[in-house]
Amino acid sequence: MITEKLIIELDFNNDHDRKLFRADKIVGDTWQFIYVGDYQSVLERSSAALELNPENAIAYNQRGIAYANLKNFSAAIENYNRSIQIAPKYAMAYYNRGNTHAEMKNFILAISDYNKSIELAPFFGPAYFNRGNSYGSLKNYQAAISDYTKSIQINPRNVDAYNNRGNVYAAMRKYDEAISDYTKIIQLNPYYSTAYNNRGLAYAYLQKYDEAIDDYDNAIELNPTNSAFYNNRALIFYILEKFYIAIADLTKAIKLEPNYSTAYELRGICYQNLGDEKRAEEDFKKSQELKENGEEFHERFL
Repeated sequence: MITEKLIIELDFNNDHDRKLFRADKIVGDTWQFIYVGDYQSVLERSSAALELNPENAIAYNQRGIAYANLKNFSAAIENYNRSIQIAPKYAMAYYNRGNTHAEMKNFILAISDYNKSIELAPFFGPAYFNRGNSYGSLKNYQAAISDYTKSIQINPRNVDAYNNRGNVYAAMRKYDEAISDYTKIIQLNPYYSTAYNNRGLAYAYLQKYDEAIDDYDNAIELNPTNSAFYNNRALIFYILEKFYIAIADLTKAIKLEPNYSTAYELRGICYQNLGDEKRAEEDFKKSQELKENGEEFHERFL
């Protein structure tokens, strides 16, 4: 028996319809390049789609994503603007434009875009999370906590939202609440080294130094190349007047990050407490040189 194949051919009324279809096909395939971070290809493909259909809002959004990740923020904003002009209810274009405004530290504009994105897509958790980040940058801590909490309600396993909410609580000196959030992260993901470090900082502020050291130990075991973890543990050893142990940690931090000015400064203080004025002076001098030359290492926001 002969089995006939069913062949479906798309029939277009005119060349215009054919171009629109080809543009949509390019746009659909372009998402895979966004997911893998090949933004140059995204830029080329979205531009090709727009040549076929200059009114494709998704293509403008994709091209905005490419420009933003290539650090051409003004071009990204222009493309998001065009996307929104074509499709005023396209929530992702507002969200992505908000992200670009935040990258440019225009947090008021970022919040305005997140507001619109949330209005159009009220259950999109990342918009609450990123709006919380912008509120935090503006030190509007209550609003930040509200947004992180909403993000957690939408996704109860969002460890980054717990972490950032914990950081805001710590900034407000609500250390018990911060510790609760960091502990929740560790329950969800015991390999999240930053949660141990941040909980260690909160314990340190509460003068619970043994608990702080245990957390720094865990953070370092999980991520032994993070210089800030050694620096933070050294600070506890310094407070406990265990200067030799503190110096060992600070030396490790400096080895990992040679421009770590605060580590040089703290090591100098430790040497000073041990009566080693020569080494203390060398470290103080190095710390000052890094600061004056603008070469100092700035710790990541944890």
